[in-house]
Amino acid sequence: MPNWSGKFECGTCRKAFAAGYQARDDHCLSTGHEPPRNECERCPLYFVNKYWVNRHMAHANHWGYECQTCHQTFKTLGQCNYHERQHSDAYCGGCSQSFGSSHDFEQHLRSCGAIHPLPSCVFCNEEMSSAGSVCSHIESGSCRAAPHLNRDEVYRFVRLKDPDGVISKNMHQSKIYHCPNRKCRRPFRDLADVVNHLESEKCGFIKYHEIRKKLPDIVRGNKWISF
Repeated sequence: MPNWSGKFECGTCRKAFAAGYQARDDHCLSTGHEPPRNECERCPLYFVNKYWVNRHMAHANHWGYECQTCHQTFKTLGQCNYHERQHSDAYCGGCSQSFGSSHDFEQHLRSCGAIHPLPSCVFCNEEMSSAGSVCSHIESGSCRAAPHLNRDEVYRFVRLKDPDGVISKNMHQSKIYHCPNRKCRRPFRDLADVVNHLESEKCGFIKYHEIRKKLPDIVRGNKWISF
């Protein structure tokens, strides 16, 4: 029968030790007694045979070797070491998730805020998954704190702060923005499209967390736009 007392017992004399397994092990060492057979490697429970103790340890995550990152347990040291190596490149400690590739891991980090804070609207402070989403939120007139803003109003404001045409064009056409990277200069219709492009790091001009930091200065404030 399993031990449901919650105390570690001596397998020979059945004495229970509320102080924990070390007190029980000291007792066994001094008396020549032995711990119970088929005892769980992490709690006081013991069972009638190996099948039931193994089933318990698998169900309760009570194997003897524990991952120091996510605290999953394993039956052997080799299994634990292999698992821990997976964390080194593609494990998010903030979300306790592992990823199959560095690309998937990088995409996750951009939207979880575990390393770099998620961007928020400079008017209503609503947190969003990307800087491009913040721009789209403002340009579409969806911001409760700035319902008067739309694509045209945002463009007029950007032009005032961008006389040198770093990201905007002084002309009447559908694509009124462009990438600030001189090697790219890809045209875009909306500010959100420019920011999405930069945030994706496709042209290698700026890191995604850096454009997020610059966003407040682009859509609000008196600083001229520069990179």
